[in-house]
Amino acid sequence: MPSHVHFIASSENGNLTSILKSFKSFTAKAIRIEISENLQESRRELFLHQFNYFGKKSKNGERQFWKHDNHPFYL
Repeated sequence: MPSHVHFIASSENGNLTSILKSFKSFTAKAIRIEISENLQESRRELFLHQFNYFGKKSKNGERQFWKHDNHPFYL
């Protein structure tokens, strides 16, 4: 499992915040579902435990997949 993602995006109105929020939300849900349903994933229980553990420490108290910070810059 990769430890990071490089995401290149642009927006016609210049508001990448909502795009990044939607991207993080969609991918986190999809990856959690794939991990939880894949019985062949040997680290399944570890990953699901970590998502729940770090989620309890987050602002919303739910599962945590992505870090809250990011490091955007213009290309």
